Amino acid sequence: MHELSPSHALAVSASPRTRSWERPTVWQLAILLAVLFFMADHQLRSVGTWSGDRNEAENAEHFEDSAQGGNPLRQAAFLSLAAAGLALLFHRRGKPWNPNWLLVSFMGAATLVMLLSIIWSVNPAQTARRVGVVLCCMLVAAGLARNLSPRELCLLVVGTLLPLVGFSFLLDVAAGSHPWSGTARFGGTLHPNETAVYCAMLGLAALVLARDSRSKYRLLWWTLLAVSLILLWLTKSRTTLAALALTLAVGWWVSLSRPLRRCSAAGILLLGGLALLLVGAVGDAVSDPVVDAVLIGRHEKAASLSGRIPLWEMLLEYADDRPLLGFGFSSFWTSSRIEEVYQAQHWAITSAHSVYLELMLGIGLVGTVLVLAAVLAATVAALRRYAQTADMGYVFIFLVLVFGLANGLLESIFAKPRCATILTFCGICLVAWGNRERVQDDTNG
Repeated sequence: MHELSPSHALAVSASPRTRSWERPTVWQLAILLAVLFFMADHQLRSVGTWSGDRNEAENAEHFEDSAQGGNPLRQAAFLSLAAAGLALLFHRRGKPWNPNWLLVSFMGAATLVMLLSIIWSVNPAQTARRVGVVLCCMLVAAGLARNLSPRELCLLVVGTLLPLVGFSFLLDVAAGSHPWSGTARFGGTLHPNETAVYCAMLGLAALVLARDSRSKYRLLWWTLLAVSLILLWLTKSRTTLAALALTLAVGWWVSLSRPLRRCSAAGILLLGGLALLLVGAVGDAVSDPVVDAVLIGRHEKAASLSGRIPLWEMLLEYADDRPLLGFGFSSFWTSSRIEEVYQAQHWAITSAHSVYLELMLGIGLVGTVLVLAAVLAATVAALRRYAQTADMGYVFIFLVLVFGLANGLLESIFAKPRCATILTFCGICLVAWGNRERVQDDTNG
């Protein structure tokens, strides 16, 4: 057998260390993302204001002004994200590709529709700006996916979202807000519903890391899961809590064997029917406390899903005008339309409060079907990748995609270029072209 010379052996043994030294660490990337996302999305004016007595007229005026022009700080943040993404892609230019062609095709087609929507947009300049922002997000997500393993994505989510959520909570408390009492909600520098999504994704990452057999700090991850759930409860976001509960139920269900899945499905239906019969038989003595718990003490407009149903009825009339291709990506919410919705609904908003309706308004039925096809293909592919590699990071990607689909029923957060959206798209990219490299060093937890 040919023997290596000492110098040759030293070079071979040092090469993995050299490569890992040259590659940015997960925590370095997390710090970079946390800073840039704070610049892009977070607003200090929101701190301590989620107490139930917000001035809707003032908010509507602010939203109209924001729709007319871009924010220079936000633009700089997204350009920096794009530059970081390009640098990460260039750094890993020699890494082998392992594409899932079905998923890649859906992603490419959806992106093409988004780009072409500039042509038929009612506001081409606004569409072009918003498409540019999305392309920046896609670049950084792709760059991250080329440099991280799925398990490292969990660590990146923790390292990015934990400081953002923690800083928001400290700012809220310092401003005199008490989200643990009364009608106040924990939102910090974001809307409480967006902060709730941060907390839910943080909790899912902590759960996966705690269940990973390779984790060295399981107590830490279980503690982080408990903290994230407490903070999620303080946001009083009913949609996110319900979406997270559904996600965990789906995750548990798919982990069962096929016979157990069938039995459990029948059992869940039976228990649900018995619960409805019990509530109906006992009456208000049981139903009122149950309803209060489900609504987290927020009874305002509960029958109309917090005003969503009349809003959707109005927006569907707009969608009927351009059902196939929409108004152009992110071009529906102009200053004049924000004012129209406010005058009709007495609600200052810039979103449809549904990912699916938001996509319909922007890129029509064609684009919506392609986006959903890509997400569903990624969801199925994530489970298959886990079966092939036993990398718990793929479980996290699966759970986040299920959570996004569920949350998207009543919220539009995942239809916009936000921190949670970019991290989720990073997971889709990991599934889209795979990861042939196995993590050799588990020192990150």
